Amino acid sequence: MSNRLVAWVVFVVLAALGVLTALSLQPSSPRDRSAPPGEFSAERAIARLGPVAAVSHPQGSAENAKVRDYLLGQLRDLGLAPTTDTRLAVRAEDDWPVVAANVTDLHATIKGTAPTGRVLLVAHYDSVPGGPGAADDGANVVSILEIVRALKASAPLRNDVEVLLTDGEEADLLGAQAFVDAGGARDKNTVVVNMEARGTSGPAIIFQTVGGNSGVMSAVGAGDAVATSVSDDVYKMLPNDTDLTVFDNAGLRGINYAFVGDSVNYHTPHDDLAHLSHATVQDMGASALAAVRSLGGADLAAMPDRNDSYFTVLGLFLHYPAWLVIPLAVLAFVLFGLALWYHGLRPGRIARSALTFVLPILGAVVVGAGVWFLLRLLRPEYALFVAGDTNRPFFYALGMVLLTLVLLVLWCRWQRKRLSMIELTFVVLGWLTFLALVTAFLVPGGSYVFTWPVLIGSAALLAARRWAYEDSSWAMIAASAAAVPAVLLGLPMILLLFPLVGISVAVAPLVLVVLFGATVLGLFAASVPQRVLTVALVVAGLGAVVALGTGLAVDSYDEQYPKPVSLGYGLDGDTGKAYWISAGDPADRETNKALRRLVPLPPFPSVAGKRHTVGALAPLSKQVVVPSAEVLSAKDNPDGTHTAVLELHAGPAATELHLYVMSGELVSATVNGAPLATNGRYGGRWGMIFTGPPPEGVTVTLVSRGGPLTTNVTAVYRGLPEDADAPYLGPGVSFPQYSPLSGQTIAERTYRA
Repeated sequence: MSNRLVAWVVFVVLAALGVLTALSLQPSSPRDRSAPPGEFSAERAIARLGPVAAVSHPQGSAENAKVRDYLLGQLRDLGLAPTTDTRLAVRAEDDWPVVAANVTDLHATIKGTAPTGRVLLVAHYDSVPGGPGAADDGANVVSILEIVRALKASAPLRNDVEVLLTDGEEADLLGAQAFVDAGGARDKNTVVVNMEARGTSGPAIIFQTVGGNSGVMSAVGAGDAVATSVSDDVYKMLPNDTDLTVFDNAGLRGINYAFVGDSVNYHTPHDDLAHLSHATVQDMGASALAAVRSLGGADLAAMPDRNDSYFTVLGLFLHYPAWLVIPLAVLAFVLFGLALWYHGLRPGRIARSALTFVLPILGAVVVGAGVWFLLRLLRPEYALFVAGDTNRPFFYALGMVLLTLVLLVLWCRWQRKRLSMIELTFVVLGWLTFLALVTAFLVPGGSYVFTWPVLIGSAALLAARRWAYEDSSWAMIAASAAAVPAVLLGLPMILLLFPLVGISVAVAPLVLVVLFGATVLGLFAASVPQRVLTVALVVAGLGAVVALGTGLAVDSYDEQYPKPVSLGYGLDGDTGKAYWISAGDPADRETNKALRRLVPLPPFPSVAGKRHTVGALAPLSKQVVVPSAEVLSAKDNPDGTHTAVLELHAGPAATELHLYVMSGELVSATVNGAPLATNGRYGGRWGMIFTGPPPEGVTVTLVSRGGPLTTNVTAVYRGLPEDADAPYLGPGVSFPQYSPLSGQTIAERTYRA
């Protein structure tokens, strides 16, 4: 068999593996209501979702109370005896105001036959003010109801299964904090299964495990969720949190499930039933049910307290102790060195060529950043999308990948003039070896994706050198051996990263395209005639241009695929002036009426540090209630401090009530009697946010040094005031989450206390 024919066979095999890998990431087909009683059915779950996701229901709202009452009734209908717990919860983090609220959690228990601990199944039932929360987190709430139904229809489990539907997750995880504050984390033989969403479609992903995870590996692998330990390490670096963060801080083990497809709908009015994927609900619910059953039958008191590295390959779940990560990376380095020596290659020659591999990596960075820059120039509103993911990102991603592959093949072609096929293979393996060692120490959960291609590739090259000639077909097969684990392990990371980080940060998956694509394209450049290779490069380059152009052409806006618009209303109670606030393009036809006369914005503390670029004077609304701060008492203390007790009030529709110290030295503070940390700073000032403020107001005690404080009180309301002549925003428009005050109204005033 000729080497060229072998190369094509290898390409076909690798392509087939790539297709199978991509298919393995697709969510399960939804089961209808005829599914057996003990199995999860997405249709049965979604049948309960309407009352939960009819309208937005942020914590503290009347709509949220209706959702809570509905869920209580559903839990009772399932044969449980749910309880409610209402309490004041407080959380404080650096570089963010202290957050407080009165939250109400729902809790119920399915008793086990001989408990060794408990499985705590968690989702939050509140939504953001700007969206009905069909996916985040309504789909997971009703999935828990369906899981309860399936468990009740099956044989009892050994361990207790507790259902916790938290309130105030969107208000800084306050429901989970309230549960922990009430003693909910006392039993350390607890495993938390938390269900979250950051989009409206996509496969179920296990993106985080907390505590010693080796004991929950059987549960992680019980369902069809995509799992990779690299996400554990990456998630620690991100400023994101879920309810599981609170349970992790309390010392409990846990598993975090989520789906991230179509993140453009996340935290917007389009997080609704129409955009929710039924297949995704099936994938999430069935995977969580499998995990609960696995944990429900385990000895939770005897779980080992170590960590594992884990990943899925074509739906098969694999894991091994984390202490093996560094030895395996070292073994990969040793095998690579032996193979290099055994082939009689000069390390200096390989190293010099390896330095040039920086060029396609930098090329991937230029493609990712450059294309996003051009897209932003052509479509300024893209900056308002969550994580830069657009309504139709496929063509943009395809164009970026094709451009990156063109640069990679050009590098391979250039190096092929200087190096043999085997030498080129060692150049690529050298980079993967370096990354395997670096990640083993810095990002151990992700080291496997580099280590295994080196182990398998180096072993194959050693075997080929021992039993085959360098120009034989077996040598060519050995040179491509590393591509098999590169496809199986690297492709899922690439395919999951694109929807996770969005087109704006496509640099991350594009760099992986270079690293793993080089294991395949080096063989391609070595085996394909130069004329064919030139034609392929031209076709790929033209395909990239066509894909990007198609993306621009088809990415229009309608009710299904809305345009992001940034527009908020701010009322300055001190001056009596009102402003339109936007982070978008003032030339957009949706906002240019409101932003026709741009003016400097006053320093609203509630948007300090957020991205706001334009503002204009707005008509003064009579509907917006300016918050008040009544001084109940004020006194100077013997120790030289000053104590002021304030009662803060906002309008009945307020979603948040903020308090900021504008000047003076704060010593201590309480809200409704609960102490507040003084490290909560935002925009350089101490601040507090009380979400869902009650009609009776919020009582705050401030102790200061050097006399009274100057404070700012801000109220946040959903929507724009009707009497302010706001521009009409039709159904094809969406208010994005990460645009300051988009689709919201703020009113503020300064007080001395």
